[in-house]
Amino acid sequence: MTSNRNLATVTISHNFGNSKLSRLMNIIIKASIISLATFCTLSFGNPVSGDLVVNVGNIKKDKGIIWIGLYDKKEDLFIKEKSILRSIKVDKTGKARITIDNVNFGTYAMAIFHDENNNGKLDKNMFGIPKEPYAFANWPKSKWRAPFYEELIFDFSESNQVINTDLTTWWDM
Repeated sequence: MTSNRNLATVTISHNFGNSKLSRLMNIIIKASIISLATFCTLSFGNPVSGDLVVNVGNIKKDKGIIWIGLYDKKEDLFIKEKSILRSIKVDKTGKARITIDNVNFGTYAMAIFHDENNNGKLDKNMFGIPKEPYAFANWPKSKWRAPFYEELIFDFSESNQVINTDLTTWWDM
């Protein structure tokens, strides 16, 4: 019984003889097969990123911007420049849907706030309590302190993962 590899070599040898052209064609065919196998593995293998869809509910004011920050490291939590940051202009109350494209699979913390006065930051009172509505993918155990990274994390592992959350104020918790 002859293998496919031997048949390809025999066919090439028959068409081109034992010349340098025959050896070159063998190299080209082998390189093409390796390239095709690599392409198929990369194209059809397991994805490494996906889209994260965030549905934000309980929007009570039809102005400002909703900011979403994704954080993949504990030390980066709430540092705007270290996050995957997205925003959406608010023009109606109720719900908003924000898609964050091409997020690498992994573990993230997510923090959201409604910047009602559009000043680019979460406004707080003199005690550090947020004055604007906020939300998380997972809610912390206590409202009497800043949340810990470990409380907020979720596993992002699906190519089109959806998270539903509602804005709230500190006083409504």
